[in-house]
Amino acid sequence: MAQSKNNKKAALSGNSNAIELKMMHVVDAFKEASSYKKKLTKSWFDHEPEDEEKIKKRYLHLQWSEVVITLCAFSGFIVGAIIADVDAGLNYNVDKEVGMPILYTLSTLSAFLLVFAIIYRSYSDLEWRKERFLYSRYDNLWSAGYVPILFIECLFNFFHPVWFLDEYTYEYDCKFTGQTINYSWNATLSVIQVGRVYHLFRLWVTWSHYTSPRAQRVCKMNGTYGNTEFFIKGIMKNSPWQFVSSILLIGIMMFSYSIRVFEHPTEGLNENQNFGDFNNAMWNVVITILTIGYGDTFPVTLPGRILEFFNAFYGILSTSLMIVTLTNMLELETGEFKAKNLLERLEFQKELKKEAAKVLQSAVVYRNLLKSKNSSRLEVKIQQGNIRRNIAGFQATRAKRKRIYGIDTAEHLIEKKVNYMQELTEGNKKEWAKSLESLKDIKSRVAEIYGNKQL
Repeated sequence: MAQSKNNKKAALSGNSNAIELKMMHVVDAFKEASSYKKKLTKSWFDHEPEDEEKIKKRYLHLQWSEVVITLCAFSGFIVGAIIADVDAGLNYNVDKEVGMPILYTLSTLSAFLLVFAIIYRSYSDLEWRKERFLYSRYDNLWSAGYVPILFIECLFNFFHPVWFLDEYTYEYDCKFTGQTINYSWNATLSVIQVGRVYHLFRLWVTWSHYTSPRAQRVCKMNGTYGNTEFFIKGIMKNSPWQFVSSILLIGIMMFSYSIRVFEHPTEGLNENQNFGDFNNAMWNVVITILTIGYGDTFPVTLPGRILEFFNAFYGILSTSLMIVTLTNMLELETGEFKAKNLLERLEFQKELKKEAAKVLQSAVVYRNLLKSKNSSRLEVKIQQGNIRRNIAGFQATRAKRKRIYGIDTAEHLIEKKVNYMQELTEGNKKEWAKSLESLKDIKSRVAEIYGNKQL
């Protein structure tokens, strides 16, 4: 019996050891899984502090890529504008056999360089954002969502005049003149190149201190973003006329060239229109932007009228910005506001003393007239009128005190207290009258109950 008990004890101890061993394996597996999860989480989400030197270096690459993009964009546009003018026979004496191939080569070369610079700019922007930990180090242009916008931007900027479209044109029936107008495809492509002007704005934004790495850190500390919207708000506060004049000048040049391209073929069809002269086109755009519209020059083709339509809306935007800028400029700053208030108070005190002196002077004259035996009744009445006018002037001057000082004076405070007490008194009178009526009602009822006895 004793041996069987010992065997049972040994079996139980063996089972308990096996259970403990299994529990230890489970705990070890759980610890390994937790450590692996921590490593995985750290590799994907934890990162070292931002390296300011690397961020500045990446942002410098982004800035200079914007410079290259702007140079390529506007050099290509200038070449395209020359090609369009040569095709139209305006202002240039260029040998088409020698000069035109060179111009077409420069136009195509600038377009390819522009596309490559835009791609590099997107890559630099992504790397800069990686250094700021806005993207992980495993992201690329496709995973970060750059490719669709990059494709559209490259396609738009690749439009340029090419040699194989030199002889191709398309016709437009102008209903206003009743004639058929031939437009060059290269001239139309040069108008599309005008849209490259946004590179100039983006260059301005990139090189501004409102979007610098330091600005990004400061904005992040204050829970905002140093983006284009922040740049516009900042520049409108500190340099509003610079921003508004730039917007206005860019719009004038952009719409003047575009309208000139589509309207100069109508020069021989309509005697009143001379859009072949760039000055006339600029005059038309300026008059439209300023919402004047003399009507001495106006577009007659459908493309020209569409451009004039957008030019009108651009003019509304520019005029609104000018009005806002002028309004903000006329607002007083803190120091100016304090100085203005102090000057108004000093002038008020001077004016108040002057009005008080008039009242006293007229009162003294009136008193002397009453004492004098030689004064007539008419003189006394005239002086009484003078006293009333002077007192009214003194009261009108004193009434300005609250507006100038911006606070309640002692007289106003006493007047308010008196009015408040009067209101309380009127209210108490009403309450007392109600209470008295209710007491009378109670008294009459009690008298009825107790047989009209004297209470």
